[in-house]
Amino acid sequence: MDWPPKPKEWEIKRRVGWWWGKAERIAYCETAGNWQHYPHGSYIGGLGMFRSTYGIGQAVTGYRWPSEGATKAEQIAVGYIVMRRFGVTAWGCSSA
Repeated sequence: MDWPPKPKEWEIKRRVGWWWGKAERIAYCETAGNWQHYPHGSYIGGLGMFRSTYGIGQAVTGYRWPSEGATKAEQIAVGYIVMRRFGVTAWGCSSA
């Protein structure tokens, strides 16, 4: 599936379906919903993913890194790729 180069929120919502709401709940649990979370530590973005894990999804979508200003929609799309590969349990807050 090709990902639009500069996605609008509705485009991502349509593609990822139920994952959108789940990603919002996970983000609230992981980073208090801070979609611009990019500390110098291991976890980045609103979904609080390891940098290397984010890179897996980022390589598929081609979307920006959180430190480069990735939008909420871009991060959710990247998270969708990660979830499809590793399952929802890839997040500590998977029960959110």
